Amino acid sequence: MDTLSNTLNPPRNSIVMNISLGQAQQEFIQTQVQAGVYNNPDDLINEAIALLAAKHRKLSELKQMIAIGTEQIQRGEVTDGEVVFDQLQAKYGFAPEPTS
Repeated sequence: MDTLSNTLNPPRNSIVMNISLGQAQQEFIQTQVQAGVYNNPDDLINEAIALLAAKHRKLSELKQMIAIGTEQIQRGEVTDGEVVFDQLQAKYGFAPEPTS
């Protein structure tokens, strides 16, 4: 479905929004559509929003993991870094790099 059709007859579950894009963003979208990377600007915008949502989900997960780790540290639930590296070396079978 082309952009004009989407504007005149948007899908039932969509909301029509008017946004302003800078020249660089407009050129990028046009270049991507003309190159056949996307069928139309809507497809590009949908993918961009999906990627941004995924980034925000990942950031939220990382913040939660940091909070859990901080709580563990405050409770004294920590492992010495040298022990962790020794375990990783044993598990993956690599030796530390020699020092000069």
